Amino acid sequence: MYTKQDKFAPVAGQADSGNCFQCCIAGVMGLPVGTVPHVLGHSTDPDENFRFLNAWLRDVHEAFLVQYTYEAYREHLLNTKFFAFLDGLRIIVSGKSPRGEHEHAVIGVVDSSDPKGFRYVFDPHPDNEYIVKPTLIEFIVTNYRTNMNYDEIPPCQKPGAI
Repeated sequence: MYTKQDKFAPVAGQADSGNCFQCCIAGVMGLPVGTVPHVLGHSTDPDENFRFLNAWLRDVHEAFLVQYTYEAYREHLLNTKFFAFLDGLRIIVSGKSPRGEHEHAVIGVVDSSDPKGFRYVFDPHPDNEYIVKPTLIEFIVTNYRTNMNYDEIPPCQKPGAI
């Protein structure tokens, strides 16, 4: 469920007025965009926005966002045997917008066969130009055990088992 953004272009001195990142969070999580807070519009402080997003993800979805610089992603993940297991995982790729000096966010999927380590799958901006150069790779990590029936798990795999 991907949704195109409906808010554009940052306004000087204000929190980011575009909602591409909100659309990417919704798309990666399979949520309607209206259920995701406009995180980058929350504050002009990026650290505060990151805390705000992770508090919302934790409290509402038992999840959190992990950020890697693109260089760290390539160095620490792309060159490991583990990397192929991530193939197909939806990620958020942020970087310089092709429409100015501001940042833009798009959705990609991990692809160990691609030299970039991912391929683009969705640009929330209507022009579909994606980004000029990736700077951040973001994963949303969820607690997949939330809906498990612990009675069906063998004793050696139950949480807290020795």
